[in-house]
Amino acid sequence: MAAFFVGPALLRLAKQQAIELNGCLEEDDNYDECVETARIYGFKPSSLLTNMKSIASFTSMLLLPLFGAVVDFTPYRKQVGLVTAFAVVLIKVFELVLGPNTWLFVVCIQVLSDLLYQFHTATTESYSAEITNKPMSQSKYQSSFAAIIFSSMFLYVLEVTVLTTMLHLDVVSAARSSVLISIINSGPLLALGWVFFFEDRPPASKLPEGQMILTAGFRKLITTFEDISSNYQPIRHFLVYSVAWSEAAVTSLPLIATTYMTDYLEFDSREIGLTLLTTMVGGMPGAFAGHYFSKLCQNPVRSAQLCLITFTINTLLAGAFLRPDTKYWIYGCAFVWGMCEGWMRPQHTTIFVTIAPMKNGALELMGLFIFFRNIMTFFPPMLFSILNEMGIPMWVGISSLGIYSTVGFIGLTTMVDYEAARSFVSQ
Repeated sequence: MAAFFVGPALLRLAKQQAIELNGCLEEDDNYDECVETARIYGFKPSSLLTNMKSIASFTSMLLLPLFGAVVDFTPYRKQVGLVTAFAVVLIKVFELVLGPNTWLFVVCIQVLSDLLYQFHTATTESYSAEITNKPMSQSKYQSSFAAIIFSSMFLYVLEVTVLTTMLHLDVVSAARSSVLISIINSGPLLALGWVFFFEDRPPASKLPEGQMILTAGFRKLITTFEDISSNYQPIRHFLVYSVAWSEAAVTSLPLIATTYMTDYLEFDSREIGLTLLTTMVGGMPGAFAGHYFSKLCQNPVRSAQLCLITFTINTLLAGAFLRPDTKYWIYGCAFVWGMCEGWMRPQHTTIFVTIAPMKNGALELMGLFIFFRNIMTFFPPMLFSILNEMGIPMWVGISSLGIYSTVGFIGLTTMVDYEAARSFVSQ
């Protein structure tokens, strides 16, 4: 979450340096035009965050099979989680040097932090596949996990917002404070979890003879997908036409929205903090709403469809109506986005775990699920950057996220009936 406070500071510092390099002076008649044409390392400063996200997501997609192989073929799953947690916290320590002369260094280590966090999350979620394959039980667990996550993020954002408001901190000081608070909050809890609670697990699979750990993960990913495509077509359809697209929209939204708020709506740190708080408030009931509709319909697919419809309508409305003179409407949009974020991912996990033959290899199947969840996350921020560089208004870029969620909804709609998909597992 600290990235959403560091991000506006990076945008501000990058813009300041671009203006200086372009020789823009406020007393000049063409100052506004000069600022508009200012570039830093060949890009508009407003493209910085989305460029960072594109690079981190694309690299993560390429390297996830390698980390998956370590988790799958070795008994070091817990150690991978512990090391990546420690590395992310350590990087946050280095981010405390953020300033006018060090912002590019922080950009580089933030990309690395994002990458390591993806690996850490994938390792953590490899445990969830082993809990249960009963639909309602899995939905309840996943919704509870999501509610806990959103509650903790809410408390963190509240801490940062209260501190920055009371001390009247500027955007850079607020960013440093958010990083320090994240270290104090997360460091001890991550240590407690990975040292005492997560357990060592034996290798889920045996490394095939003649294969190296460096390539085994990629080969297994291909083999698993080919097997799924041949014998469990509903799973393939779910991954390719729903998960990949809808996760791309929801995962890309926070940084795109941060750029939109900072550069277009001209929000300060306090306003961004309040927007994040509103998102977290929405995420908590969203997690339980997902389970409620799943239980009501006895079908997590219906719950996920309703979530994607809500996300798409809210995103299109935000793009159509959020302007500098109506910028405070974003709090309503943020609440709905938070609901959808807390709603969708638990339902996706529930659908996959309950239609996939987990007894045949829970870990490798979960690795396939995580891979498809990340496969397209680089594309929406990349498209946003391209549109921004072309001079197309930012509201078009944020509205484009509705395309991905719409495709995800169509993917769920054209998938075979949920009960029919579940029947493939018992064949």
